[in-house]
Amino acid sequence: MQHSIEKMQKKSIDELFEDMAHPNPNINNLAYYGMLRDWPEESIRRLISNLAIDDISLRRKSITALSIFGEKIIDRLIALYLGKYDNTLRLSCLKVFVKIAASAPEIQFPKDIAKVIAEARSDDSVTITLTLVTFLRQLNRTGLDTLIKMANDSNILKAKAAITAIAEIDGPIAIKCLKDLIANESTDEFIAISAHEALIAIDQNTKILS
Repeated sequence: MQHSIEKMQKKSIDELFEDMAHPNPNINNLAYYGMLRDWPEESIRRLISNLAIDDISLRRKSITALSIFGEKIIDRLIALYLGKYDNTLRLSCLKVFVKIAASAPEIQFPKDIAKVIAEARSDDSVTITLTLVTFLRQLNRTGLDTLIKMANDSNILKAKAAITAIAEIDGPIAIKCLKDLIANESTDEFIAISAHEALIAIDQNTKILS
């Protein structure tokens, strides 16, 4: 990919956005990196404007393209998330964060990401909840404290999603959290069962890997 990018001739920003809309994913990827290389600021502005549009395909491609910019766009998207109340826009911002965390785990998110996480935690939207949990899972142990709090949430969906994510994080803290949930008499029965199943899954995975 890097070699292809280096050889790629500079295109106008309009041509790159046309390529982004192309059905061929390879052409899309070259367009993303062309935006990053040749038209970063102009591309970021146009991509951000796509985060709340009705065209799902173009919205998803814009999310992917923005994630290529990594740290450069995190602060802007945090401000956008905290300053707007459009659910589609907020969901898109979270999805960019997920992609950045997954592709560049070395990136340290700024402190204000905690405000985004707090607002997303208080949101009862199913899609926001599931995307937040995915983001916290990508943060690995950095996101574990929030996942543990969510595992004790009265909202069953939030708790169940958090438990599933906790079970995927390796480490004694995650296991202790699941055991504490099971041992706590005030834990909802459904959540306790989910925690028990998660512990069994962890045990089975450990045996397979050993």
